[in-house]
Amino acid sequence: MKNNFDIIVIGAGPAGSTIAEKTASAGFKTLILEKEKLPRDKPCAGIAPPRIYHLLGKIPEYVIERIFNGYHLFSPSGIELYTGFLKEGVIVDRKKFDYWLIERAKDAGAEVIDNLNANNIIFSKNDNKIKINNNFYSKILVGADGANSIVRKTIGRKYKNFALGVQYTIDLPNEVINEKIGNWFEVHYGHVNGGYGWASPQNNKIKIGLGSTDDKFKKNSREYLNKFVENFKKKKEIKNLKTINFTSHLIPIDGPMEEPCRSNIILIGDAAGFVNPLTGEGIYYAVKSAQIAADSIIKHCHDLEKDDFEKECVEKLKNIKLNTKLRDEVLQNNDSMEKYIRMLKKLE
Repeated sequence: MKNNFDIIVIGAGPAGSTIAEKTASAGFKTLILEKEKLPRDKPCAGIAPPRIYHLLGKIPEYVIERIFNGYHLFSPSGIELYTGFLKEGVIVDRKKFDYWLIERAKDAGAEVIDNLNANNIIFSKNDNKIKINNNFYSKILVGADGANSIVRKTIGRKYKNFALGVQYTIDLPNEVINEKIGNWFEVHYGHVNGGYGWASPQNNKIKIGLGSTDDKFKKNSREYLNKFVENFKKKKEIKNLKTINFTSHLIPIDGPMEEPCRSNIILIGDAAGFVNPLTGEGIYYAVKSAQIAADSIIKHCHDLEKDDFEKECVEKLKNIKLNTKLRDEVLQNNDSMEKYIRMLKKLE
């Protein structure tokens, strides 16, 4: 049957493309289904720390917006702190970066179908196969479909808490960015309860946003963001900022799910909560969770024993440690944010 696959991956982000590349390279018939037309953009600041190179190797220059030196932190009272990496990370253009990963998966042998919403998922008890949209069949299903994961909902898994992230992309010449921000990802505490603001330098533009779990913020997020932008302009002594677009998205902030696998179904990336609970960084953890899950698939797919596969996959994914304790301590209120920066400042 033409539409019969070993692995079907729903979602063509970094997690979905990475797992598809690895399973296709191992000889498994792999399909990616993406609801949007490719290439497509994603609401994201685009930061990837230097350890991303350990997972992906060389990243082509054309997908990189800027070098990523580290974080520039601002306390509620205005104390500033730079926390740099030993090696440079990158800030990527998500549209180009994601499509580069898709091309890698296709080169490895994966098939990709875009502009298709996989909204009808049926599990056959007779042969343990999965049917999608009454047209595609698979031994294993991978949910790499983000914070609003359809696969997660279909298998009855729930994810507790999400922050709301809102962001403007703003035109700004590189000479101004170099002077006012540099190659640092700025984190501004004290502008919203239960979260923070950010400014991510790009190529002739910046992405400036706010993220929080606070209910008041969620009801009036655009108003909070506009106020933050005005504060940012004043702080940086920038007169005019031309907005290109506005985006909003949910950010999983409770760390990875306890059980991201069920039988022959795996959740990875944002769909399973593989996001840093404090910083919201997700690209590295999306790729890492995908590579770990791919190893389990490759080991078990030819002779799929449900119990062994599920158990091993869950145990290996637990090796990605993302603790929510620091988030809870730091983001309680302005006093706790201030205390955190002052403590880090003493360690300089």
